[in-house]
Amino acid sequence: MSDFTADERGTLAALVDMIIPASARYDVPGSADPAIFADILSDAQRHRERLGEALAALDALARDAHGAGFADLTAGQRGGVTDTFRATRAGDAGLIAAVTAQCYYRDDRVMDS
Repeated sequence: MSDFTADERGTLAALVDMIIPASARYDVPGSADPAIFADILSDAQRHRERLGEALAALDALARDAHGAGFADLTAGQRGGVTDTFRATRAGDAGLIAAVTAQCYYRDDRVMDS
């Protein structure tokens, strides 16, 4: 089992930022916050192979639709790609969402809010 590549980390960071973005209203970070994202990466190692394949599929969808990797897309472009990803890889999308939420709500700043 190896660590996620830089490209995989970029794709995952862009995706988790969509799942739980920062909120100025509630003064909480998003799930791409460095401390929270480090926890996500650590937990995601348990599913390294599956998530590596899922992130590669997400990047492939982005390239097919827009000619660029997921992390390089605009927020609007990412939305359409994630809709397709959820429709075609629901189990993987659910796993990523579950890991993201679990790590996000373990963060003291989030829980204090």
